[in-house]
Amino acid sequence: MAQSIFFRVQDNHAKADATFDHTLIPPTLGAVLPSYASDAAFVAAKGSPATEGDRYWNTTIKKEREYTTAWRDIVYRVIDANETYNVPSDTATIAVALGKFEKKLLVANGKISVAAGTYSGPHTLKDILTSDSGFLTIEGDTRDIVGFGFVHGSNPTLTPANGGSGVITLSNVGNDITVARATTNPDFDAAGIVSGDTVWIAGDNGITGVYTVSSALNNVITLTGAAPTIGGNGSVIVVIPNRRLDNLVAFKSFNGKVLLRGFDLGVLYFGELNASVAELPGLVSSGTLFLRNCVSGSKVVNRGGGTIICGGADGSMVSACTFSGGNQGVETRNDGIINMAGVTFMGQANLEVNGGSKVYIENSFFGKYCGTRVAYGGILRIYNCEFREVVSALYCYYGGKIFADSTKIKNSAPPMFTGVNANYGGEIAMQSCVVENCNLAVIAQSGGRISAVSTVLSGNTQNYSPSTSGALGNNGALIAVN
Repeated sequence: MAQSIFFRVQDNHAKADATFDHTLIPPTLGAVLPSYASDAAFVAAKGSPATEGDRYWNTTIKKEREYTTAWRDIVYRVIDANETYNVPSDTATIAVALGKFEKKLLVANGKISVAAGTYSGPHTLKDILTSDSGFLTIEGDTRDIVGFGFVHGSNPTLTPANGGSGVITLSNVGNDITVARATTNPDFDAAGIVSGDTVWIAGDNGITGVYTVSSALNNVITLTGAAPTIGGNGSVIVVIPNRRLDNLVAFKSFNGKVLLRGFDLGVLYFGELNASVAELPGLVSSGTLFLRNCVSGSKVVNRGGGTIICGGADGSMVSACTFSGGNQGVETRNDGIINMAGVTFMGQANLEVNGGSKVYIENSFFGKYCGTRVAYGGILRIYNCEFREVVSALYCYYGGKIFADSTKIKNSAPPMFTGVNANYGGEIAMQSCVVENCNLAVIAQSGGRISAVSTVLSGNTQNYSPSTSGALGNNGALIAVN
């Protein structure tokens, strides 16, 4: 049988049939599929309706056909037509749907559309290759407002549909949470928020909790129980997507473009788990992962040379992503790259940049004890961001570098916080920034360097350490303020 298939393929090459794509060959040599001219001819020969798993070779279009909930072409090397798999209606699991795109070149648009619910992991995406025009979307919750952080006192320039505009004011009475904005209020029911949805709330006490929605009307969300106290500097509310990917989500060994939209994530690893480029170079991703309308209460880690973009793959700069994992909310190392716009850090989630990696973040917010840590040759560029009630907003050490422009560190009152800290050879450059109401606004120590141009320091217990601009401090530490 193997010989007959071999000659069949050779015959097609010899004919050079213009309608036959030679990358689309019959399946494994272990079996010969029946051949029919059409789907109807297969069903007629079978004598009963097609069922999931039925396959045959279509002699008219020269492709293998498979029935799931409908007839589909089976492609072995190239996917050159848009294809969508719905989970669980077309395929029972996300893993089965991913398998339809693995080890193939995607030159069209592929989509895996996931119904509401919780999906047990681990979830591993690997061996995905896309052309310049090809793209794979893994789509969950499509409501634009999910994942967006409403931070009290902030005025985000990037806002999703029905998110309102102007400075945000949060308040609570009984079970109600009110989100007001100075110009236009949000409209949560128009945004699709309904009973049974869940929200993260970082209250005035700094504790982040998960609460269930009873109803939503205009700019008021009513919870099933008493609302926490909010309205203090840095308190936050976020609507959680109604699709949950439990356990590990791993993106590895792919050189493609993938959008993950509308998911509540467990731990997400871009690259091989607990492996470096030097240790396992063949398992490190070099592709691009887009995140939109996603949240993670664990951590997101780029460990392997590729790029994570939180800003929408459709040209939108509103990623509406929120990270609430304790300590390391988002981390990149091993020359990884992360670009962010319109994201929120809450619940003590830090942004960590290590190991020669690079991060650019703009128009984003850090609330309630969140901050940045840059070390070991990592580089962070931060533009037009706000930090509210953070322990240490910009912390740079062991050869890391931070470039901050038009960024505000705004605490309600001293003395518990440090604004900017360069340590052990770390370097920080600031332009047009504001640091207010910190115990110690700007400190350089153990060879750290800080330069600040057109930067306002106000309401701080102490503005500088060393206390004089241009003076050498501990182990050659230096602050230069213009």
